[in-house]
Order: sequence, then C-alpha cells, then structure tokens
Amino acid sequence: MKNKKLREHIHEGLLHNVYLRDSDHKLVAWVWREEIKEHWGDDIINLLNMDKLTNWESISRCRRLLQAENEELRGDNWKERHEKSVEVAMELMDYKPEL
Repeated sequence: MKNKKLREHIHEGLLHNVYLRDSDHKLVAWVWREEIKEHWGDDIINLLNMDKLTNWESISRCRRLLQAENEELRGDNWKERHEKSVEVAMELMDYKPEL
C-alpha cells in the first residue's frame, strides 16, 4: 500500500475497530487480510518474500503517528504506556554506570 492510502486505511481501522488500537499484531493481521484478498490463492510466505504485503514496521509506525495526532484513536493502554515511558526516561537520566 502506498503511504497515503495506508494512513487512510489504518485511520479507518482504528476509528471503527476499537480492538485494533492496543495491538499491533491485530492491526497488522487486519491490514494483511485486506491485502491478501488481492492475491487470493498465493502463499502468505511468498507474499511476504516478494514484498507484496505492507511491512509490519510501517503499519506500527503509522498507528503511533495517528494516535499521537488523534486522541480518539488511542486505545486503553496508550496513556499507561506513555506514563511508563516517562518513568523509564527518568530512571535513565539517573543511571550511573559502574565500572
């Protein structure tokens, strides 16, 4: 999928399918299910090897960008993950390596 089309597709998925908001695995499966319909009968492994399916990292990156921009697309775990990231950052700032 092209970037703009992927972004629109993921936005639609997050908007209408709450279960996709907290799981990249479910989101990737949802995107790939649509893409596989175009290649019905092909082996999934071959589709991956031939780069016919969108890279899972691109899907995940797109989800993160959309959720950062649109509060209504965030899942239940979004706030919790971001609070935890602040805690980890603070711990890393105080980190003193022992030699």
